[in-house]
Amino acid sequence: MVGLSPPAVTVTASLPTWDRLNDINRLTVVTRLLTSAVHDSSNALQVISATAELMEDSADDPEKVRARARTLASTAARVSERLRELVGLAFDPVGPPCRLDCGAVARRAVALRQYSLSRARIAVQVAPADREFPVMCDANDLVRMVVNLVLNAERALAKRPGARIDLDLKLNAEHVVLAVSDNGPGVPSELESNLFEPFAGAGGPGMGLTVVRGLASRYGGTLALAANSAEGATFQLTLPAAH
Repeated sequence: MVGLSPPAVTVTASLPTWDRLNDINRLTVVTRLLTSAVHDSSNALQVISATAELMEDSADDPEKVRARARTLASTAARVSERLRELVGLAFDPVGPPCRLDCGAVARRAVALRQYSLSRARIAVQVAPADREFPVMCDANDLVRMVVNLVLNAERALAKRPGARIDLDLKLNAEHVVLAVSDNGPGVPSELESNLFEPFAGAGGPGMGLTVVRGLASRYGGTLALAANSAEGATFQLTLPAAH
C-alpha cells in the first residue's frame, strides 16, 4: 500500500548472561591449559617408555626393577592427576565451599601454566609455602580465579623482555589477599573505568577479569586493580579468611 512503511526495528547487541559467560570462561581456561597438559603427558610417556626398556634390561636385578616400577607408578600418577584436574575444571559442578590453602592453590594454578610460561620466557615467583592462607571456596573456582589472573598478566607481558609475574599472599584477621603483579606496560587509562566489564574495549582483558570478580563475589570477596603504572599492574583478589 502506498504511503505505508515497515516499522522501524532496533537491533542491539546483548552481552551473554553471567552463567553463559562463566561457562565460556571455564572452557576457555581448560583450552589454554591443554598445551601444558599435552606437553607433560608427552614427556611422561617418554619417561615410561625409557623406564620400561631399562626394566627389561635389568630383569635379573629385583632391586632395580622395583625402583623403576616406582618411577613408572609416580609418573603415571602425576599425569593422571593433571588430566583429572582438567576434566574437573571443565565438567565438575560447583560444590559446597571447603577449606583451602590459597597459597597451595596458587602454586597448583601456576604449575598448570608452567610450560606456556616457560615458552614465553616469563619468570614467575609465588609466595613461599611457609604458612597457610585459609579460605572457604570451591577448589575449581579458586583455581580458575588464579589461572585467569595469571593469563591476564601473561597477555600484558607478550614479547616483553625480562617479563615477570609475582603472586604475593597476605593474611589478616578477616581476609586472605592474593596480589598478582606483572612488569608489563600497565592498564591503558581509557580501559580503567570499565576494566571489569566483559570484552572491555579493543585490547581489553576479554572476559577473564569479569569472571574472577563474579566468582570472588560468590564467596564474599572482591577483585580490584590495586596498582597501575607504566611499570606494571597489580590485581588484588580478596577473600574472607577461613577460621
